[in-house]
Amino acid sequence: MSLTPDAADKAIQAAFFAVWGTTTPIAWDNWDFNAEVQNSSWVRLNVQFTTGTIAALGIVGDRLYRNSGLVFVSVFSPVGEGKSANTVLATQARGTFRGVQLPGGLWFRNAAIIDVGPDGKWYQQNVMAEFIFDEVE
Repeated sequence: MSLTPDAADKAIQAAFFAVWGTTTPIAWDNWDFNAEVQNSSWVRLNVQFTTGTIAALGIVGDRLYRNSGLVFVSVFSPVGEGKSANTVLATQARGTFRGVQLPGGLWFRNAAIIDVGPDGKWYQQNVMAEFIFDEVE
């Protein structure tokens, strides 16, 4: 199976939205979102591609590249409301990726919750998951 980076990005966003739905507002990459007007928990989804290595040689159009990246879900809740509710949301976000394979052969691994702590009016935890997928060019 083969995916382009754009198709992988769209698949990750769709998979997250399918699980998350309307749990909280979502700040999507390169879309307007004003965190200052939020009064309750919200999340930010970010997909970053890291490496692409050749996995199988061949003629142009038949070369296999193994691509990897990281997906981050930053989970924010108002400072002063305790950590528990934020951790519940972070655990739900981690479950979106933990041990999951998406159509097209995109695999997630090593999903983890990372405490960031308070930043202004928000308490933050990040969910980070590695992913890999193959691309034929």
